[in-house]
Amino acid sequence: MNKIYSILLSVIFLAITSCATGIKTTTKGVDNKAYLEFIGEPSYYPDGVEVILDDKISFIAAVNIEGQIAGVSYAIPTGKHSLEVIAGGELIYSKDVFIATQETKQIMLP
Repeated sequence: MNKIYSILLSVIFLAITSCATGIKTTTKGVDNKAYLEFIGEPSYYPDGVEVILDDKISFIAAVNIEGQIAGVSYAIPTGKHSLEVIAGGELIYSKDVFIATQETKQIMLP
């Protein structure tokens, strides 16, 4: 009987000491990103459009149909940016924009 009590006491002791980690809390903020989405008629831009951000960053972006639920968007840093969009060698959009954290700015293309 003493063996059973000692085994039971050992199991309880191990359970108490192995689980006593305390309460852990974590804090996570919102990512400091903003998003651009280009809206227009995709058939007018079969190869996408070239986007120039702040005269430094250049990338090719797909054009979404207006109202498309799962359109392609592009993450950029938040804040004020100079934005140019070029299609077929012509400048079709040029504007300074301010984008807040987690905001998606829709750029309407002609």
